[in-house]
Amino acid sequence: MPQNVPLIHMLLSKWDMKTESFIIKGQSLKFTSEEVALLIGMPNRGIIFDSGSGRSSGKTTNDIRRDIERMDSSTPMDDLVNCFVLYLLSNIFYPMANFRIPLAILELLNNLDTFNQYNWPESIRSFLVKEFNVVASKQAKGFGLGYVNGFVMILIVSILCFFNKCLISVQNL
Repeated sequence: MPQNVPLIHMLLSKWDMKTESFIIKGQSLKFTSEEVALLIGMPNRGIIFDSGSGRSSGKTTNDIRRDIERMDSSTPMDDLVNCFVLYLLSNIFYPMANFRIPLAILELLNNLDTFNQYNWPESIRSFLVKEFNVVASKQAKGFGLGYVNGFVMILIVSILCFFNKCLISVQNL
């Protein structure tokens, strides 16, 4: 999916590390796990998943995508589910090391029954907040923003939902 880089850049340039929110026209716009839960349709409770440090496997998200494309009706369901979860999580928490998959994600697949025990909304939010803070630090030093890891497109959806709520509130006055 192509990214709207100017819009993402504008949003990230408004990030405030202290309040963990976007400051737009003097208004604080929080980026919360409740919003992420609403957007991804998962409960906001459980264990926080940590994608780990820079340790990554030799497998890439492109390898997983090719594995999925080769699957057919004879593929065991467990293999299909494992590949799908691996692909999904690696695209949410991907490092920029050639899209190499963090070992923590591979370890999660060893016991996929624990998947629902994780608080995915807060895990995604926490991961993105760390990335936003890196961007804010670079910007404060006058450096280029570079690339942001993670599913940053959720920002655009989150902001659009917020503005839609504001419009509905104004129309109901």
